Amino acid sequence: MQSSLLQFIDVLRSHSLPVSPAETLDAGAAMDAVGYRNRSLLRDALALTLAKTEREVHTFDYCFFIFFRLDAAYFALEEL
Repeated sequence: MQSSLLQFIDVLRSHSLPVSPAETLDAGAAMDAVGYRNRSLLRDALALTLAKTEREVHTFDYCFFIFFRLDAAYFALEEL
């Protein structure tokens, strides 16, 4: 899942949301702490570490919705 996190951070950066290396490490720790089965909890944990302003929260939400699409998550669970 860490490679997915790095890809997601690349998407955020491509949408003008600055993410520092330290914030990337914090996001990884947050993801490790909450896991990724609960999409809402994952979104909240990553948003707390990666989005610092209201504008960044809107950008984050848009990118999260597209990148971690719910139908893709269900497909991944079918593989288990």
